[in-house]
Amino acid sequence: MIHQVIVDVCLLISATSLLFYGMVLYATWHWVRTREPTEALSDVLPPVSVLKPLCGMDDELYENLLSVCCQIYPRFEVLCGVQNPSDPSIPIVQRLAREHPSAAIRLVISPPPTSGNPKISNLIALEQQAQYALLVIADGDIRVGPDYLRRIARPFHDPAIGAVTCLCRARGRGVAGVIEMLRLAAFSAGVLVARLLEGMSFALGSTIAVRRTVLDAIGGLPAIADYLADDYMLGHQVARAGSTVLLSTYVVDHLVASDRLGEVFARQLRWNRGVRVSRPRGYLGLLWTYGVPASLGVVLATGGSSFGWCVLGLTWGMRFLMAAVVAAARHDRVALRWLWATPLTDFVDALMWGWGLWGETVVWRGQKFRITREGKLVPLMSPMVAGGLQMVPGTMGVR
Repeated sequence: MIHQVIVDVCLLISATSLLFYGMVLYATWHWVRTREPTEALSDVLPPVSVLKPLCGMDDELYENLLSVCCQIYPRFEVLCGVQNPSDPSIPIVQRLAREHPSAAIRLVISPPPTSGNPKISNLIALEQQAQYALLVIADGDIRVGPDYLRRIARPFHDPAIGAVTCLCRARGRGVAGVIEMLRLAAFSAGVLVARLLEGMSFALGSTIAVRRTVLDAIGGLPAIADYLADDYMLGHQVARAGSTVLLSTYVVDHLVASDRLGEVFARQLRWNRGVRVSRPRGYLGLLWTYGVPASLGVVLATGGSSFGWCVLGLTWGMRFLMAAVVAAARHDRVALRWLWATPLTDFVDALMWGWGLWGETVVWRGQKFRITREGKLVPLMSPMVAGGLQMVPGTMGVR
């Protein structure tokens, strides 16, 4: 009896996974054919304030920030925020300010966190100093091309657009980098299906461009200051307010912060628990997409029958096709090169999904938090003490 239940469950998950893989293929085609606004000669691109919340030295931080400074864009500023006056990223920001004065780089040293989410506390201080009405939020581990701002600013010619967000490709070293890269590819597939089925009712932390008027209408950044999934909540609040959240066809690069497997798994666990509390039904639904381990379960439960191997072959074949199409759509050559490792990532993802079902604590930048049922963060350790709000324009050292 129990044996038959196992076979039936594994078969059901394999079948639902095949349906999901087919939906991903269609959702990817639908996203790729999206007609984004083209830039007419009469169009005037709005000035942009790029907000970069920093904490410590991300891998290749200089190159990541440099990519933002080298934009082919008429008018923009880059505000880099830290919460520790001795943060090791400060010399990097000051060096870039000297080398690229046209990018109008400014350093903001903000007070200690005033909310559960230290990143949002940092962003609140940056937003207060931003000059322009269009804000672009992206972490320090994001790298972009010179057309980045043009691509994500163009849609704002449509007054219905309240926010624009982007998918990302992971770049890293070693086994940890490969796992992170393939995991983000699988995550992108889920985002594309969600976009197809329900529209973009959320945003992604890799990039969020938002009108300041829309941000003010939803209560500003303080309205999401205590949430773990701040990117999701920002896009969700924008969509609830009646504005459109657009998923751009521009894809940014995410530089994996570490080549240590333990740190990658800790970050993935934090994200999983964040998704669980933000989209509980969606998180539970992920179970029915793990066709790779389920189909292997069919083979084992049926004693290696030819039927079991047929289920496995069909499921794995569709999974490889899905991975290849999503990687090609995101112009991810590294993911295509490591396509053969996709099943390994699915097994890891399934284990991390199960782990993410339980527990209420996460570790973020060395600080431990408890997650409430509403998805809010409660610090369990005292945050790092920082100085008062200070503005450092360029390298002048004015405070």
